Amino acid sequence: FTSFIQIDLDAVTANVQAIQQHVGSTVQVMGVVKANAYGHGVIPIARAVLEAGAARLAVARPDEGVQLRRAGITAPVLVMGYALPAEAASSVDHDLTPTINTPEMAEALSVLAQKAGKSLSVQVKIDTGLSRYGVMPEEALPLIQHITGLKGLDFEGLYTHFATADEADKSLARRQLSIFAQTARQIERAGIAIPIKHAANSTATIDLPEAHLDCVRPGIMLYGLKPSAEVSDTVALRPALSL
Repeated sequence: FTSFIQIDLDAVTANVQAIQQHVGSTVQVMGVVKANAYGHGVIPIARAVLEAGAARLAVARPDEGVQLRRAGITAPVLVMGYALPAEAASSVDHDLTPTINTPEMAEALSVLAQKAGKSLSVQVKIDTGLSRYGVMPEEALPLIQHITGLKGLDFEGLYTHFATADEADKSLARRQLSIFAQTARQIERAGIAIPIKHAANSTATIDLPEAHLDCVRPGIMLYGLKPSAEVSDTVALRPALSL
């Protein structure tokens, strides 16, 4: 017997379009294609996601972003995971959008961006309760003030990630969203604009419309699956993988 995996790119296209229809035309879709697009094949998936209307992509590590750039993909690519200051060069060289969580990382990126004559877009992640990378809410404003004072960096966005949004009880997710909103307001009151705010993973994209903000970050939804059985069926999804 021969077994093989088949990936239906038309299903991916349909899923992106269903997500965009669900969140509305004013909300951007950032397709999460980390870990080889959840094992589906990152280059064809990334191209399908963008062609279907997604504005941005997200990966976990700089080398994943470099892979996209080498394939000719030019859309904005957010690197969501930690990167050492020594890895800053790849973000600058390939115009990736790193997530900054220390002044040292910001300074390393600033030096390299200035040498390259570039203005590098960067974002900051707030840890509102997941405890997986990001700065604490009280650390956000000082860090962002430091970033905005450095040449070569363009503070583009602020985001967070939910810890338990795929559970039926959304109380913790709503508490996280409240912390995020309070932090964003503090930053804006200090006179710093936040062009893009985003928080919604697949679950929040489906079940928490108040978390859609400027952009949603669907991951497993792109591939046609719900995050858990406790998530509603309000978005029609088509599984992309068959065995």
